[in-house]
Amino acid sequence: MKNIENVLNDNSISKENKIKFLINNINLEKDIWNLLEYTGKIIRNEDYSKIKEYKKLLKIHKNLIKKLFLEKRKLKPISRNCLLNKKRKIKTNKKIEDFFLILKEPLNGEKGIIYLMFSDVIEDFPLVYDLNKIKDNYILVLEPSWAGYQSPYIYQYIGLDLDIVITCPYPRDYKFIRDLSVNFVPTRLGAGDWCNFKLFKNLNLKKKFDFVMIANFMQFKRIELIIKALNKITHAKLIVIGRYGDKNKYYHEIKNLIKKLDLKKRVKLFKGGRKEVNNALNKSKVNILFSKKEGANRGIYEGFFSNVPVIVYKNHQSIRKKDINKYTGILSTEKDLVKNMKYMLKKYKKFKPLEWAIKNTGYKVSTEKLNLLLKRISKKWTKDIVYHVNAPNIEYLNEKDKEFFSKFYKDLEKYKVN
Repeated sequence: MKNIENVLNDNSISKENKIKFLINNINLEKDIWNLLEYTGKIIRNEDYSKIKEYKKLLKIHKNLIKKLFLEKRKLKPISRNCLLNKKRKIKTNKKIEDFFLILKEPLNGEKGIIYLMFSDVIEDFPLVYDLNKIKDNYILVLEPSWAGYQSPYIYQYIGLDLDIVITCPYPRDYKFIRDLSVNFVPTRLGAGDWCNFKLFKNLNLKKKFDFVMIANFMQFKRIELIIKALNKITHAKLIVIGRYGDKNKYYHEIKNLIKKLDLKKRVKLFKGGRKEVNNALNKSKVNILFSKKEGANRGIYEGFFSNVPVIVYKNHQSIRKKDINKYTGILSTEKDLVKNMKYMLKKYKKFKPLEWAIKNTGYKVSTEKLNLLLKRISKKWTKDIVYHVNAPNIEYLNEKDKEFFSKFYKDLEKYKVN
């Protein structure tokens, strides 16, 4: 008898049969946390959404959420974690305190604001801090790393008397979180909205490259597709800038592809930080994002503030598609990629991404939007949140805020799980 996990990982089984098997054999798995993982894996994959039984599976998934989290709402956080998974331990190798910010301190009965970044930090935060203590003094804002929020790492925040704001740039995630009707408040803001336009700006440099990709060397970035397309465009040049190690397998695969296609003079692979990324953007005509799915990509917004339009994969899952418009760039399929790359080389000067970005995104506009939302859901509000940026990790815009909040980080020690 096949178990659920094996069926879901078997590529020879059709999507339709996977859903049917999961629905018909739901009782094979007694651990509800695992069931939420299995059903969530299917639900967050948009390729399954048009299958007839999808809605039935979604209903089962929501009933599991209700059974595990809403019926256990009075349990202490440590008890909830044991209930979810007895072997559960902290997964992240990050120091959690380095990946959240206090954006506002608690004062005179008014709740403070804690902003958490990255899915693994969000998952492990309740193992380190007692949510039953946190809830009396703070509202939490969660910024997951990856599109597809149908996962117990988010659900563990359900059912407590604790306000949770969740950034949902991808419309499908926004609708899902909103329709849960729990203590979650979705916002369409995402990781890309906290761009520091004091660092990423138009330098009016001479264009040395036709295309730029801001991409760490991971397969989901699909750098090879862009290089193969570039090979069909005479004389076009590409720079790929990101982080990679010498042992990175995908990086070496890309290097070998460049060698095979004899593109060494037309493709540059470059390792660099924020300053180098801004320079690469300013020396390029068109930015490209062609992954199928990821988190709320920051690179396209850094490009907008550098006045560089973008080509985005048409079926990309994570960003707000409305942000790709007549001012900022175009959407493209794989089939039309070469044609659209040629089009953008001719028309890139007609786009106005910087003009659009100043009005619609960046840390200043986004802080105002988040502040309004937090003010609306708060019982008392006399002081606004401070500015923060993602560069690439979360940090205060102003050094004085880091100094001011240092005493409140020390105060969080009393909220830790014993």
